[in-house]
Amino acid sequence: MGIRYVKWWMFLCFFIHRYAFAFGVSEQVRHYTVKDGLQTNEVRQIIELPNGQILVNCEGMFGLFNGKSFTEIACDYSLAYPLSQYRGYAHRWQGDSLLWLRDFYRLYLFDAHSLVFRYDVKQRIETDDVLQQLANGKEVYENPADNIQMLADSIGAHSKVACAITDRQGGIWLGTQTNGLYYVAPSRPQMQRIDKETSIPRGTTDRKGRKWVCTPEGLLCYDHSNTPTQYTQANTKGFIHNRMLFITELPDGRLLLCNHAHYLGYFNPETHVFQPLNEKLPQLENYRLLIGACPLPQEQKAVVYSQNGAMVLDYRNNRIEEFRPGRVISRYTDKYNCMFLDEHRLWIGTQNGLFVAEGDSVRRLSVSDGLANVCIRSLVQDFQGNMWIGTAAGISRISPQMYITNFNSADGVPSTSMAERAAFLSTDGQLIFDYKDGSVAFRPEWFNAKGKSMPVRLVSVNVNGIPTSYDRKSNSSLQLPYDRNHLDFYMSALNYASPEQTRYRYKLRGIDRDWQYGMGYEGVITVHYNALLPGEYELEAQAAIADSEWGEMLRYGVVILPPWWLTWWAKLTYSLIGFMGLIGLIRLYLRWKKAQMERENEKKVNHLFELREEARHQFAENVNIDPSKISINKEEEELVARLMKAIEKNLDNTDYTVDQLASDVALSRSNLYRRTQSMLGITPNDFLRNVRLKNAARLLSETEQPISQISLQSGFASPRYFAQYFKKMFGITPTEYRQGKGIEGE
Repeated sequence: MGIRYVKWWMFLCFFIHRYAFAFGVSEQVRHYTVKDGLQTNEVRQIIELPNGQILVNCEGMFGLFNGKSFTEIACDYSLAYPLSQYRGYAHRWQGDSLLWLRDFYRLYLFDAHSLVFRYDVKQRIETDDVLQQLANGKEVYENPADNIQMLADSIGAHSKVACAITDRQGGIWLGTQTNGLYYVAPSRPQMQRIDKETSIPRGTTDRKGRKWVCTPEGLLCYDHSNTPTQYTQANTKGFIHNRMLFITELPDGRLLLCNHAHYLGYFNPETHVFQPLNEKLPQLENYRLLIGACPLPQEQKAVVYSQNGAMVLDYRNNRIEEFRPGRVISRYTDKYNCMFLDEHRLWIGTQNGLFVAEGDSVRRLSVSDGLANVCIRSLVQDFQGNMWIGTAAGISRISPQMYITNFNSADGVPSTSMAERAAFLSTDGQLIFDYKDGSVAFRPEWFNAKGKSMPVRLVSVNVNGIPTSYDRKSNSSLQLPYDRNHLDFYMSALNYASPEQTRYRYKLRGIDRDWQYGMGYEGVITVHYNALLPGEYELEAQAAIADSEWGEMLRYGVVILPPWWLTWWAKLTYSLIGFMGLIGLIRLYLRWKKAQMERENEKKVNHLFELREEARHQFAENVNIDPSKISINKEEEELVARLMKAIEKNLDNTDYTVDQLASDVALSRSNLYRRTQSMLGITPNDFLRNVRLKNAARLLSETEQPISQISLQSGFASPRYFAQYFKKMFGITPTEYRQGKGIEGE
C-alpha cells in the first residue's frame, strides 16, 4: 500500500516537472435579471460610464450597476426630448460627462458625473447640429457584432442579443431582448486539476538526499537509486506499530519520528533502532494524536503539534517546554493542522484560524482579515516568499506584505476542502495541493497581479436605512441633521472580472484611528457607522486587486449638523444667559456678603460697644484702675498702662499737664485726645484728673493723712479745688468719703 502511494507521488512530481501548464480560459458567467434590480428583462442599451459603472436602458427605464446589483436612476419621462419617429438606439458623449441617449421615441441627457438626468435638452439640441443629427436618426444603430449571438448561445442565454459592450477589463456585457443581462468575465489563468484519487504522502528529504515517506504500513526511504527501503516492526527495534505519522530531520542531523499515535522519538536508520521519548517525557501521553513537528534551528528546539495542543521539544536536553504562542491560540482552538517556519515568521495553521508568530507577537488571520475560510489545512511557501494556504474552502495566498488573495472555481480551484498537510513545492517552483478526489497544480507566477488597482467608488449611501441622494464626486461632502446619523456606505472598485479578489481598507476620520479592512466578495463592501455625534467626519477608502498596491484614495466628507439647541447661536445664547445669570448670582452673592458683613460688623460694633461700656463702667466705678479692665484690646491696655505709669510718676506734681502726659507716652495732644475719647469717652485732662481723684480716694480710705496733704500728694494745689472735683466725681465730700459713706457703693 505504501509503495503505491510513493509511486503515484513520484509520477506526479515527474509530470509537473516535465510539462508546463497552459493557461485555461475562464468563461465565468453572471446573469442579472429583475431580481438583481433591473426594471425589466428587456435590455436595449448598455453604456460603460467614465467611472466604470454600467448604465443599462430597459426600454426607457434606467438602472446603474454598483458592482453587485442595479439601482434605479430616476428619469422624468415627460421632460425628455420627444422624437417624431423611432430611429433606433444610439448614444453620443458630449465631453467626458454629458451622455446623450436615444431610444424608441425619446432623447435623454444624462450627467455621468452627478449620475442624474438633466432636462435642459431642447435649447441644446436647437443650437447644436451634431445633436440634431442624433435626434434625426443619423447616428449608427447599435447592433451587436455577429459573433455575439454565438457567445450568448454558448452560455445558455436563451434569448436574442439586443446590445453588447466590452468593458475596460475585457469583460463582455450582453443585453438580451427577454432574458436580462449577462456578464462574461475575461479569461483568467487556471489551475490544472488532476481528477484522480491521490494522496501526497507525508515525509521529508534529509540533507543526504534521501526521501523519507510515512505510510500506514511502515517508513519508506528512497536513496539516490530510487530503491525503497522499508522499516517496520519486523526489522526495526522500538516500533510499537507500523503506522508512521510524520518524520522530520532536526538541525543536528537526527530524525525525529512519530510512531502510531503519540510515540515520539529518534530514529537511527543505520542501526534500525527507534528510541521513544515517552518514558522520559510522560507529558507526551497527554496528546491524543501528534500531527507534525517544525524545527526551530536558531533555538535548537522543535515545535511538536497535535490535535489537542502544541509543545516545544528541547532535543538537546530531552525536555518539554511551553509553546508560548499557544496561550493566544488556545482562546480559539487546540487543534493544530500544520506549521511552516520562514525567515521571519512561524505560520501556524489550526482548525480555527491562521496564526502568525513573529517575536513575542501573535496575530490571528481569519475571514474578517480576508481569508476565505478559517480552517487551515496546509501551508507551503513559493520561491517569491508568498505563503500558499490550503483551507476548507479552497486556496489562499498571502504576499510578503501580508496581502491576502483567495482563489476559487474561476481560477480552477475545486469547491472542496484541501487535504491536511498535503501541499508540495516542486524543485522547478510548481505547487501541488491535494484534495479528496484529486490534486490541483499550478505555477505561482500565473497569478501575479497585473496592472494597478482601481479607484474606489461610493455607489450608494443609506441614511437611517433609507437610500439618500448625495454628490457622488470624491472630496464632496454630505450634510445631515443630527437625527439622521446612522450611515451605511456602499463602496465598490467595480472589479467585475474578479470581485472576490478585491480588498478594501477604509476609515472614518473622527471615529477610526486605524485602517479597517474588508473583502468585496460580491462586488460591493458595506461600511456601517451608527449614532454619529454632531461634527465633521471624512470617509477615506482604497481598494487593491489581489496583492497589487493600494489604488486611488476616495475621500468623502460627512457633516452631522447639531440640533438647534446645540448650534453656535444657541450656544452663544446659552453663554449670554449663563453670563447674565452669573452676573446676577455674583450680585446676589455680593449683596448677601455685604449684608452678612454688615451683620457681622454690627455684631462686632455691638460687642465692642458692650466692651466699651463695660470698660467705661469699670473706670467710672472702681477706685483701683486695672488697665486690662478698662481696655478692649492689647494696644489700648498697653496705652493705659503707659498713661498710668506716667501719671503715677507725677501724681504729686501739681504742674503736670496734659501736654507733658502726651509727651511721656509719645503721642501728640490731639492723638491722645482721640484715644481717650475713644476708650473712655473723656478728655485727657478728665482722665488725668480722674486718676488723681481715684488715687486720693484710695489714700482717704487707706491712710489717716490729712485731707490737705492727700490733696497735694494727688496733684491738687488747692484743697477747695480738690474737694469740689472729688464731690463731683463721687457725689460726696472727701470727709464724708473717709467716714465711709461712699465706700458701700464702690
